[in-house]
Formats: sequence, structure tokens, C-alpha cells
Amino acid sequence: IAIHLQWLTRVARGISVHPVERQRVSAAVDWLEDVMREHQRVVVVTHGVFRALLGAELATRGWTPDRRISGYRHWSVWPYRL
Repeated sequence: IAIHLQWLTRVARGISVHPVERQRVSAAVDWLEDVMREHQRVVVVTHGVFRALLGAELATRGWTPDRRISGYRHWSVWPYRL
């Protein structure tokens, strides 16, 4: 509940994503791109909010969904291809 209240407060202020979270997402994508240079396939397991932020950052860097994204269900899969 506290996490959702914090998020709603930020949205009300016009700050949907905290700068620290943006830095974490950017660092995660940097790391993922490094790993992808060595391995053909990589699996990343994360919670839904971070996954959505990760997907948005991947898209800005030229990654595209490999197939239709399966939503926010538990254990949903979001495959991307560079």
C-alpha cells in the first residue's frame, strides 16, 4: 500500500518516475546489453513496475518486442530483440 501511495503522490506532482529509478533502469539496460554481447539469450526476472520501466528504456535504445507483450499477469513474459 505504501509503495502505491508513494507512486500516486509522485504522479500527482507530475513525477511518475523518480530520477534514482531512471538511473537504475539505465544501469540495468547497460548491463543487459553487455551480457547480450556474450550470450544469445538472457532471462531477466523482475517485478511489474520495474519491468515496464525496463521495457520503455529498451524501446528507446532500439529494442523491439519479439512478439505481443503478454500484459501484467503474474509470470508474464515480455520478449525483446535487439
